[in-house]
Amino acid sequence: MDLLFYEKPVLYLQMTEITGVLSTIINVGTLFLIYFAAPQKMGKYRYFLLAYQSVASGMELFLKVSMIEMSQPAPVARFHGVLQLDAKTWNIGAACFCTALSTTTGLCLVYRHRQVLPLGHWASYLFFTGLITYSIGCMAMEQGQGRILHNWIRCSLLYGHAFFLLRRTAGTMSEKTRQLHRRLLLLLAVQMGIPMLTLVGPSGAMGIAAMNLWATRQVANQLFVFCIGSHGVVSSLSIVLLTDSYRQCLSGLFRIGISSTVGAAGPERRSILMNKIVVLQRLSHRASINFANRG
Repeated sequence: MDLLFYEKPVLYLQMTEITGVLSTIINVGTLFLIYFAAPQKMGKYRYFLLAYQSVASGMELFLKVSMIEMSQPAPVARFHGVLQLDAKTWNIGAACFCTALSTTTGLCLVYRHRQVLPLGHWASYLFFTGLITYSIGCMAMEQGQGRILHNWIRCSLLYGHAFFLLRRTAGTMSEKTRQLHRRLLLLLAVQMGIPMLTLVGPSGAMGIAAMNLWATRQVANQLFVFCIGSHGVVSSLSIVLLTDSYRQCLSGLFRIGISSTVGAAGPERRSILMNKIVVLQRLSHRASINFANRG
């Protein structure tokens, strides 16, 4: 058996530490924004988003620490950290976070599904919703592939049934309310679908390479692991930038900072900055209207 020797990835570890600090700041700010911004518009849905984003942020922080502690150029990990934990411990922790992430994703979808159920519908009772929620997270972690397959099937059925109910409630629900629910469902798919690709894509590529015993370069494995560890910050950005309430709150905070900068500038500079701000606000408003019309 030939032994493969790899150098210590100094640049990779430095980039992981820097991005870990920046992503932690973004994730913590997103958690505060989800909880405190627009409580009346988001309602109880913000608690489900908060649970999902808390798990996603914790998972990213866990993966960042594990990447600093060890590198995985091959199926056997080499350790150079301070905790000196074996790879099995890190893998069990990652599996627990994946289970929690799958459960919170299902909870967000179940909540949005319940909001479009008509009164008296059999699925509106808490007992049936509890069964659906329990079935999303009850599979053993050893059945990882089967768990992912079953979760995708359940979530797809709930998602399709929610749109089916929106079509049937044309006479009992106003068009504005239906458009709002449809928009929130589409945003939920985008907000949790795009970050999920950062997990499924690199994990699938690494799994295929491991099953076929392909010799992959250390840089490729580090890039895959780095993409997996960026799940939380991608999720934070998608939630903040695609949700109107959070985006407006964030733009208001930036507007306050820009206003203080403009006040300290000269008259000519102040007019130029104000014109740019007005143009950006109009473009943002027009883009949101176009997205709502397409939804």
